[in-house]
Amino acid sequence: MKKNDKKNEINIDKMQETHHITRIRTWRDVFVLLLKYDSKFIPSISERKHDLLEYAHKLYKYAHVYTVTEDNNQVGFIAFYANDMVTKTAYITQIAVDSEKCHKGFGTALVEKCINISKLNGMLEIMLEVNKGNRRAIEFYKKIGFIYKRQASRYSEYMTLKLK
Repeated sequence: MKKNDKKNEINIDKMQETHHITRIRTWRDVFVLLLKYDSKFIPSISERKHDLLEYAHKLYKYAHVYTVTEDNNQVGFIAFYANDMVTKTAYITQIAVDSEKCHKGFGTALVEKCINISKLNGMLEIMLEVNKGNRRAIEFYKKIGFIYKRQASRYSEYMTLKLK
């Protein structure tokens, strides 16, 4: 982000007065998150995973799942794996922010949480898969520092962020 680009600046200090990022501690809470945000994804999570209950158990067991709240209202979440000790690559499997809360720093705060946890777990990069048609998400990831890695499928691509 350019220093003179005031439009894109995020006042994290002001945001932290009203928001909290909390780790989800039960598979039931993970399941509720998946149900809430299922339709925000194209294709939906349930179309890709088929069994949301089984997927909730998998995320609970192996992933880090965090939710962000503003004034005690849940406005987004992130789920990521930071346990690949061979490639030392973390993987963001899901991230979503309520439409009316976009461009207010919540997504950035969630990715920053992922970056910090990934570094603590010895990861050297973070990878994610994004739908090629989701220009808004791609621009968001680029703004954070993610770059194109390779094609994942006919409809999606992998992006990565090297950790310092």
